[in-house]
Amino acid sequence: MPGSQSFAKFAKLPPVEAKGVANLVKFEAVQQIPFPIDEVQWDYQAFSSADSPELEVGIFAIRTETVMETLTRWQDVGRMPEVLTHSPMAAYNAVAYDQSLSEASQGTV
Repeated sequence: MPGSQSFAKFAKLPPVEAKGVANLVKFEAVQQIPFPIDEVQWDYQAFSSADSPELEVGIFAIRTETVMETLTRWQDVGRMPEVLTHSPMAAYNAVAYDQSLSEASQGTV
C-alpha cells in the first residue's frame, strides 16, 4: 500500500503492566489516527529496550475503504494477495531478503 495512503505514528507509553498495553495503545490510536477508529484497519508493534523502562509503540493504520478498493482491483484480475503492507516496508523487506540482511548486518540506508 502506498505510504501516502497509510498512517504510521510512534509513541512512547508511560510505564504500564504488560496486560494493560493493548488498552493503552487503543486509547493512543483513537487519539492519533486522523479517522474514526471504526473506519480503519489498524495494528501496533511494541518496541522495548533492556536499558530503558519505556515502551515505544508503532501504530499503523489505513482506511478500510482504501484496503477494499485495492483488494477489488486484485480480485478483478483473478488474484488475491495474502498480505498487504506499506510500500516503504515492502521495499526494505525485498532488499533485506535479497541481501540476506540480519540483525548482525551493518546498517542499511
